[in-house]
Amino acid sequence: MTAIIYKPSDDTKDSVSHNNVSNHNHSTTHKNSFEAKDSNSNQDNARNNPSITVPMTANATGTRHNTHSSQTIDSIATTSDLTGLPPHSLATLNPVKNKPLHIVLVTETWLPEVNGVSLSLKQLMTQLVAMGHSVSLIKPRAKGEQTGNRVVYTPSKLTPHKPTSNTAGDYELQNRHLQVCSGSNDTADEPIITHTLSVKGMPIPRYPELQFGVPAFGSIKLFLQQEQPDIVHIATEGPLGLAALLAAKRLKIAVTTGYHTQFHDFSKHFGMGLLARPLIAYFKYFHNWSDATCVPSPKTQHDLANFGFKRLFQVGRGVDTERFNPSKSSEALRQSWGAGQQHTVLIMVSRLSPEKGVDLVIKSYQALQMQQLHRAIKLIIVGDGPDKARLQTLAMGSEDIIFTGAQMGEALAQHYASGDAFIFASQVETFGNVVTEAMASGLPIYAFDDAAAGMLVDQDCGALVELGDRQHFIQMVSELPKVQQLKQLGEQARERVLSMTWGRPAEQMLTMFKDVLASKAANQGKAQSLAKKVELLRLNPATEKVLFKQGARLPLRDSAEVKVALSKASVLTGSKDPHSHPTH
Repeated sequence: MTAIIYKPSDDTKDSVSHNNVSNHNHSTTHKNSFEAKDSNSNQDNARNNPSITVPMTANATGTRHNTHSSQTIDSIATTSDLTGLPPHSLATLNPVKNKPLHIVLVTETWLPEVNGVSLSLKQLMTQLVAMGHSVSLIKPRAKGEQTGNRVVYTPSKLTPHKPTSNTAGDYELQNRHLQVCSGSNDTADEPIITHTLSVKGMPIPRYPELQFGVPAFGSIKLFLQQEQPDIVHIATEGPLGLAALLAAKRLKIAVTTGYHTQFHDFSKHFGMGLLARPLIAYFKYFHNWSDATCVPSPKTQHDLANFGFKRLFQVGRGVDTERFNPSKSSEALRQSWGAGQQHTVLIMVSRLSPEKGVDLVIKSYQALQMQQLHRAIKLIIVGDGPDKARLQTLAMGSEDIIFTGAQMGEALAQHYASGDAFIFASQVETFGNVVTEAMASGLPIYAFDDAAAGMLVDQDCGALVELGDRQHFIQMVSELPKVQQLKQLGEQARERVLSMTWGRPAEQMLTMFKDVLASKAANQGKAQSLAKKVELLRLNPATEKVLFKQGARLPLRDSAEVKVALSKASVLTGSKDPHSHPTH
């Protein structure tokens, strides 16, 4: 897709130029950006069981290649003594395509916290449960929850198979530190979560309303042992996520991670620019230790691949086009802002923090007022955060800049739909859900050429400027088209996102999960083959010695090859010590 990059010429301020942004993969259409990888390229493992399908796996850049497993699930289970894997891990490596999965989600942000990560995770998990899979949750304890680590059984409206009443008792018997409750303090969990482990939370510096979870390794390990999930998905890289990654690896459970936030860019906005390099090094270590990492956009995938991140899968984003709809426009809400029919209402929805560029939006609005003196304009800033007081000071003296605070649900949908254009100045997004929500609400987008805006916006539904070009951003907004043209652009913006349901990214996430499980099954088969060769060689040491003296060719010709085989087997099964292998 050709993106419109706003670059005023020397002759006229209204001119724009059209540039191909190849490094953002704009050569494809917006629809292709959200298409799941072809799941029909899976091939049958006909050697042992024609009914077992082994999906494709991904290399470091997401390119998929064939993997072959010569092991059926039955043979895997009967040779657990050779692989060193626990029986429940063997059972979860079933690569049958339609097998319902039990997923444990680990995240340090979850509803009722309102941000792009928590809202996206809720949508993805809801879709997976609707497909017949089950989800358990590990998260920091929300404010108001009782103290101490706890496990909660939450009756699920969507999960087809609920745990029995004995399940809760098992937790209490296994660990007195885990208190079992019936129900949940967080009604947001009820539709989709079967079990919840809540650990102690600590406030994040400069974000007192947000928390990170303490690394409760023992509780997490016990929870995973009891849940016996097919896969663990870790959405955040904090202490809780690291402890969960370590526990999953210790238990040899498949584990994936999600990259959602450009923390290495955020640090520059908090006066901690020196931390950018150590942060990206830690993130690289964290994500490369997992079996796969999902990213929300081709640009993020490209950037992380250049940093050395491995096994990247694109799991896009969706938008609820029924909730975010132009029909939600409210004349009463506009009147509460003091906006009449003659007003142009600019909307920005964002967390109010330094990295989001809200100050640039305010400056751009002020430039628009100066440029078009006879135009009645309102700027509505929706959101809350640590930078709110400074931003209100910056806007002081203007009655036409209105801070509404954070909005949710129908109220948020009305705020979007009651505006005329969406102005977004953040340059640190991995995706930016607010862009697609605004487009679904019928608003044209004026933003930097990055993330969701860079993937979806062209001259038919808004305008973009190159990253870092603050001056041209201000000039782009100052020359905003008239309301009638904005309405036409907004109609095209909505058309652009109508096909972006949340079902598509959920299918992409499910493909990643099953590819990881199939890859582990294939590696397990290779480990067993090596172990069997070693066993065959060692059945009769005396015969082995005689045959070696006679120069006979065996599957493994000498003791050096035995050691190499054992080392390979230990790597494939996840053991760090080759001498701990059962055949030694």
